[in-house]
Amino acid sequence: MIRAAVRRTELRVVKREGVHVPTAALVIVACAMPPALRGQEVQELTAEAAEALADQHFRIALEVGGAAVVTVVKDGEVLWSGGYGLANPQTGRLVDPEMTLFRIGSVTKVFTSIVALQLIEGGVIDPLTNVNTYLANVGVEIDDRFDDPVTMADLLSLHAGRFEWTYDYYYPVFDDEEAGVPAEELSRRLWRTKEPGGVSAYDNNGVGLIGYIAAAATGKSYRDLVREGIFEPLGMTHSVAGVPRDRVPDMVGCHDENPETAYQSCPYSLIVAALRPSGGMTVTGGDMGRFMLALLAGGHLGDTHILSPRAFVEFTDFASNKIDPRLPAFGRLIYESYLGGRRAIGHDGGVGEFQATMRLYSESAVGIFVAVQTGLDWVNRETIRPTAELRLLLGARMAFERDFVNRFVPPPSPGIVEQPVAGTQRAGLHALAGRYWMPLGKGKRALQDRMFERLQPAITVSVSGDDGIRVFGGTSDTAATFVLIDGSYRQAGLNYFEHEEHSTGIIFGVSNDGVYANRIDGAAFRFLEKIPWHYRPSATIYPLPVALLFLLTGVIYWYLRRKDPAKRRVAMAATVGAALVTVGVLAELEFVITHLYHRGNVLFAVSWRTALHLGLVGLIAVPVLVTRNWRAFMVTEKGRFKWAEGSYTAALGVMAVAVVGLCAYWGLVGNFVR
Repeated sequence: MIRAAVRRTELRVVKREGVHVPTAALVIVACAMPPALRGQEVQELTAEAAEALADQHFRIALEVGGAAVVTVVKDGEVLWSGGYGLANPQTGRLVDPEMTLFRIGSVTKVFTSIVALQLIEGGVIDPLTNVNTYLANVGVEIDDRFDDPVTMADLLSLHAGRFEWTYDYYYPVFDDEEAGVPAEELSRRLWRTKEPGGVSAYDNNGVGLIGYIAAAATGKSYRDLVREGIFEPLGMTHSVAGVPRDRVPDMVGCHDENPETAYQSCPYSLIVAALRPSGGMTVTGGDMGRFMLALLAGGHLGDTHILSPRAFVEFTDFASNKIDPRLPAFGRLIYESYLGGRRAIGHDGGVGEFQATMRLYSESAVGIFVAVQTGLDWVNRETIRPTAELRLLLGARMAFERDFVNRFVPPPSPGIVEQPVAGTQRAGLHALAGRYWMPLGKGKRALQDRMFERLQPAITVSVSGDDGIRVFGGTSDTAATFVLIDGSYRQAGLNYFEHEEHSTGIIFGVSNDGVYANRIDGAAFRFLEKIPWHYRPSATIYPLPVALLFLLTGVIYWYLRRKDPAKRRVAMAATVGAALVTVGVLAELEFVITHLYHRGNVLFAVSWRTALHLGLVGLIAVPVLVTRNWRAFMVTEKGRFKWAEGSYTAALGVMAVAVVGLCAYWGLVGNFVR
């Protein structure tokens, strides 16, 4: 296989036998150095050593039809940059680390944060002003459910809550010039589903909004803001926000070198313009080397500043987002991670068939960037069965970082997790026990989304003995997402528990906002929230269809007691009420997103929600009618209890009350137009 490599000291392209990358990585963090890594000898990081390690991991790229680029910086210069695989599979053109474009997904968020901080420092955006002030310039207004306004300061610190979008609009288009959403539709679709404040909430949609606000405030496109504020000052001459038509031939994996036709013959799932600031950046390995050097230097490259010292301090303010000082946290869209106890800052990303990692080890003045094109669509990964070779490629990015850090980055002093942590609340074992899942939105959202959340398997934490806990549950996907290991953990510090067999542990953060958990080698945005008891399908989802089906059996009772007016009225109220509620709930699940949130068809929503409310009125009448005429239902003329009929009508009343209560619980009562 052929690889192209660039060393900054030589500024020439060298072609020789080589390798390539694949990837799918999670940010890994450890607050204490695993025992296996303590005392490990650190090697000198040279261009030759970095190249040899990259070759070792990415050698299979060409064989499996993928491509990758790796860039390593050290001590203020690009130490080495190499490309693996073919940029153009048809012509055999190699990946050039200086020219070939890779998409980087959520690593884009770091660029978006810098643009926003530049505008704040320049006085263009007031970080404490309601962002609707700026959105009004483009005819957009956040349809909010909470009293506190959305501000840029809260968006950057991930404390603005969460914003609702539907996923199908995130990767729908193949032409960068047609990636817009009308302002009217954007206003309908954009609202918060989680209250502001509390624990930081990683949110693709909120970050997309940051870039959209920046464009609205300046009258420039997000693409131009990034180009003028970051790319041009740093000499990142080949990178671009999005994938413009004329740049598609430079994309890795494209076989068409004609700019007029490449965007059609090489379709890349693009991010809609309003969300492009969340994951739409396209870069070269060489350009990312310059970007990493600027961040390692505190926001400047030579005499060129992309962030002032004051803005850089804000950019890297992790303390304000920590749920526990021992766990990693977000700064301003850049986050901490720990690998083998070595602290880094950076971001990971994935979009379509691309994945990327940027990691900066500031104490060692070292940074690495890896981007991979696997040939597998990251969005539709559940429908794809990758080959064994592709699995190796997908794991190469994480394996490369692990080996790079263990080999070239000096370890810190051992263990800090056993030490008391100021500001951390002590919690008893029983306070930590319960069911955990990702932090959930608590505002009004589409019913189908909220129900789907509750159907996901949760992680269960139970008490084990006097000083331990047991973790179990979830699915293989849950384990991959949250990096949790089932098994027993013993208490080894304040709210800290070590696995009995593995060199890892879980730290619980306890605050007024709730109880949170994160494995010490998990990610800053992958923490778990202890969820209430009623967040169980058996408590709040399954009873609704069961109760409705039972109430619909009232049609039989209606027929059997059609000559008794009192009983006929109860049966009619139960049957018609349940039928209308069933129609309303099914319509809510099926149509609310497409017809109300996308198309703004309020009258259609009012029609099914009116039917639902009429059904609820009928169901409320059931227990009232049963109570008023209870003797007719419960007692015979001889004063004996009617076990069958009495139990059935009592159950009708109970089921009717249950349906009304569950509809209120799910926010369906009193809601006609939102």
